[in-house]
Amino acid sequence: MTALYNLVKSLKDRGVPIDGVGLQAHLILGQVPATLRQNIQRFADLGVDVAISELDIRMQLPSDSAKSTQQAADYKAVFDACVAVSRCYGVTVWGFTDSDSWIPDVFSGYGAATPYDENYAPKPAYYAIATSLGGTSTPPSTGGCAATYEVGSQWNTGFTGQVKIACSGAALSSWKVSWTYGASQRITQAWNATCTQSGAAVTCVNASYNGTVPDGGSVTFGFNASWSGSNPVPTVTLG
Repeated sequence: MTALYNLVKSLKDRGVPIDGVGLQAHLILGQVPATLRQNIQRFADLGVDVAISELDIRMQLPSDSAKSTQQAADYKAVFDACVAVSRCYGVTVWGFTDSDSWIPDVFSGYGAATPYDENYAPKPAYYAIATSLGGTSTPPSTGGCAATYEVGSQWNTGFTGQVKIACSGAALSSWKVSWTYGASQRITQAWNATCTQSGAAVTCVNASYNGTVPDGGSVTFGFNASWSGSNPVPTVTLG
């Protein structure tokens, strides 16, 4: 950073027209530079605009709640640093969602670097950014909505499951449900939802046509899965 600062200062001192500086920030979880705000201010004091032109914050996979919380704090720290300097005019997150991030292809074993997960659902980092920009830090409430899981038919090595999302006194414009299997169950096919499974953890999000659940209404999706040994019913979380 010092070398870049010295270069910009030298060019400005010689009358070279430089209007702005972009800072790349492909960061590692928990390693946001403590001097980031000061360095942005140093460039601004030279009379140039500043932007965080490429930002992502990668973590070692798999992701978990502690890593997601740290990532949220890291994203907020970067945005706070920019917001605090009047000539810092923008932050560009490098990659829309975790599903199209460049990180896993370049840094083996790392990923989950953006504010949206692979199913386009906002992560804690999204709400941390919103807080930094003056918005809300709380995910939308699911209110009086709940999800229930049931096993339909079951045979030696497989079963059919169904999840119902129902609302009473509240409504949803989109939904996501998750659960963790307690045995060796594996989802093999789903309909009316997009489901992903990592280890025992399953996440399902609405399809393009059934995200809205009105007050007093419900939607249902189903899936086929395999099992062996036992097939206990998991606890499902909505939101």
